[in-house]
Amino acid sequence: MFGLLKDSGWDGLRGTVEGCDDCETSTIHLTAPGGVSVCSNCGYNSLLDELSEEWDADDGGDWD
Repeated sequence: MFGLLKDSGWDGLRGTVEGCDDCETSTIHLTAPGGVSVCSNCGYNSLLDELSEEWDADDGGDWD
């Protein structure tokens, strides 16, 4: 994941151009301060993908 980090001017929101694992192309990824990058094209987020895999491994769990 390499890209040029630019300040968007929107309260610290940053944008990078990087390869998206879901889109399988280079897209703009936006990152809030202290957050993880999210693809602006499809909404892919690597952290949510990992959490989803853990959820599936636990047979869906229970929200209660």
